[in-house]
Amino acid sequence: PHSSIVGNVLEKGTGFRNHRIEDVRGLEVLLGNGEHLRTGFWDDAPEKTTIHHFKYGLGPYLDGLFLQSNLGIVTGAVVNLIPKREEVWMLTCHVTANKLQQFIDRINSLYRDHYLQSSMHIGNELRTRIASEADEGISHWTSWTTISGDRKFLEFVGQEITQRLSQSCKSLNFFTSEQLNDPN
Repeated sequence: PHSSIVGNVLEKGTGFRNHRIEDVRGLEVLLGNGEHLRTGFWDDAPEKTTIHHFKYGLGPYLDGLFLQSNLGIVTGAVVNLIPKREEVWMLTCHVTANKLQQFIDRINSLYRDHYLQSSMHIGNELRTRIASEADEGISHWTSWTTISGDRKFLEFVGQEITQRLSQSCKSLNFFTSEQLNDPN
């Protein structure tokens, strides 16, 4: 709540959808010698609504030079606006330490095959504050991510995710937007 969109991008912030730098389509930078630099296609397109579809522009891709650096002062940025999806589901999975490598391998295949596209967060019981008394002494890991789209798409993707991960996860749950927003 205490950062700006541009500040979060420049510090390589992340969220459920992706790493914020992936949404940058161009930067406006004041260099140390007083010159202004624009990356992307700021000045190369006749219509402002179409100029940022190809974020790399022409020539070298310079955006990375200005992330977490003092090579210039970023004075502006063009970032993607993400359309609101019909539905958003959260996926959580609890994994014991002995299944963690298998889980990571299966998650990798889901990303490679484009079933998962949002960032996945994985934390141990200290980070997630989840522990099971029944399995005392066994390390637990929890992962969470989101999938979004229309209900038919989510049901299809949810089935594939469940099929691939069910052997690795102690528990696997999908929470719909309604469930996440329900105060009860």
